[in-house]
Amino acid sequence: MPQYYRASQSVLAREQRKLARKVKGSNNYQKQAIKVARLHLHIARQRKEFHYHVAHWLINSYDLIVFENLNIRGLARTRLAKSILDVAWGAFLQIMQAVAVKRGKLTFGVDPRGTSINCSSCGEKSEKTLGIRVHSCSCGLVIDRDWNSALNLLKRGSVGLPIPGCGGLDSSQPLKQQVSFVNLRCSRYTACS
Repeated sequence: MPQYYRASQSVLAREQRKLARKVKGSNNYQKQAIKVARLHLHIARQRKEFHYHVAHWLINSYDLIVFENLNIRGLARTRLAKSILDVAWGAFLQIMQAVAVKRGKLTFGVDPRGTSINCSSCGEKSEKTLGIRVHSCSCGLVIDRDWNSALNLLKRGSVGLPIPGCGGLDSSQPLKQQVSFVNLRCSRYTACS
C-alpha cells in the first residue's frame, strides 16, 4: 500500500517548523496553520481515495472476503507503528465492509491465531519461524505459507456457507490453486495474473 504520510513527511515537517517560528495568534500564524491543516487533509484524502478504489475492486472481484481480525492498536505500539498507522488498516476495513454491505457481498473477520501454523489439509500444527515461507506437513501438503493461511481463513470464514473456494475444497485439499495478485502501485487497480 502506498504510504502517503511518509511521502509528504519532509514537506509537512518544513511547514510545521515554519508554523512554530510564527508568533502565536498573529495573521501569519493563522495562514501557516491553515497550510499545515490543508496538507494533513490532502494526505488523509489521498489515503481515503486509495482505500475506496481497492475496496470497490475487491468487492467487484469477489463475493466473499475473509480477513484477519488483527489487534491494530497493539501493532501500532511496535516499532512499525508509523507504517501501520500510515496505511490505516482499520479505516480500510470499515470502508470495505460498508461497500460490501451496499453491494450485498459478505465480509468476515476471523481470529488470526494459528492460521499459518495449522495445516489447511489435515489440521495438524506445524510450528515454524517467520523466515520459513513454505508450509510442509506430514500429510504431504507442501504449499506457500501465506496460501495455507488464506485457506485456513477461508475455512473459518465460510463455516455454514455453501461456498466452494479455491477451485473446490471437497477433501480439504485444494484441487487447483487460483491466485490473483494486485499491483497496488498501478494507476488503475486491476488484477495482475
